[in-house]
Formats: sequence, structure tokens, C-alpha cells
Amino acid sequence: FWYYAPLVPGFVVLVGFGIVAICRWVQIVYERQSGITNNNVQGTDNGVRLNLRLAGFLILFFLVFQVYDLSNARMFSDMRFGIYRAAGEWLEKNTSPEDRVGAMEVGIIGYYAHRPMVDFAGLIQPEVAELLTQNTTYEDAAVWAASKYQPRYVVLASGLYPLLDDEIVSKYCKMVAQLSGEQYGFSNDLDIYSCYGD
Repeated sequence: FWYYAPLVPGFVVLVGFGIVAICRWVQIVYERQSGITNNNVQGTDNGVRLNLRLAGFLILFFLVFQVYDLSNARMFSDMRFGIYRAAGEWLEKNTSPEDRVGAMEVGIIGYYAHRPMVDFAGLIQPEVAELLTQNTTYEDAAVWAASKYQPRYVVLASGLYPLLDDEIVSKYCKMVAQLSGEQYGFSNDLDIYSCYGD
């Protein structure tokens, strides 16, 4: 949901241009209907006041919806946060700072783990993203990324990635921790594996 965040500044600028364009259009219509000319300073002042009111109304209109959306987002927090944070904290306490960690969703885990991450979904490593086509899945990319980057630890939701389990986890990894999904209100347990060890 946050992948669009870098686009927000551009969106804000476009909204600003839109408000200015609407205000300018309203001023032109107002001046034409009122018979205002450039010599009529009072009429122009009235048009400017009308524009300021309209701009204020539009900004307030957008602000109300944004505050409403923010309050809704606060009430319905991401169910993954708690368990992913716990996984990241476990990794920080139980792994070396140079240990690479592979996962399908690296954001929260990586933030709390403070470890180099291998993103099986391709957001960090461009080579992984290039594998994602109409004929491949995230799991295909994950198998390739795990083989190429050989992360020292892998974090996976239990039972969701059978191909990754068969091709990588069962051959090169052993479970070192399991976080109960029920404890965190998450639909699956979260498994942490040590991989490619001696």
C-alpha cells in the first residue's frame, strides 16, 4: 500500500495546479458575468476574494477526506506488523550484523532486524524484479533469489510457499525459530530458518 508514496509530492503539485486552474476559471466567469474590466478595481478585488474562498473550500474539502482516511487507517492497522516486528527483533538479537536475511516482505522485518535483506519480491534487488513476468510467480523469483544470494536466514509464512520449501528450505535450511501467528493475530505462523550454514 505504501509503494505509491514517492508519487505523493507530484500528486500534491498537480492538485495545487488544479485548484489554481479552477479558481482562475471561476474568476474569468465571474468577471464576464459581472461586466468587470481591468479598470474596475473593486470588481477585481471581489473576484480575488471569491477565488480565495473557493480555494479555501477545496483545500478544506480535501483535508476532511484525508483526516477521515487517516483515522480509518489508524483503526485498521496492518495485521502483519506485530509478527514481522517480532521476527525482525529476533533476527537482531540472534544473528550477526553481516548476515543476509531473505523474505517475501522485507520492510518491517528489515527495519527491526537491521540486517542486509534479500527481497524475494524484487523491490530491493533489480535482478529479482526482472524475473517477474506474466509467466512467473513471486515464488519462482524467490527460488532464484535464494539460490543466487544465499541468504544466511530466511523468514517465511508457514505453508504458503511450497516450491520454495521444496527447492531451497528442505535442502539448505533448518528452522531456528517459529513465531505463532495466533499470538499476533496473523493467519499463519512465521518460520525463521538458518540456511547455507557449515
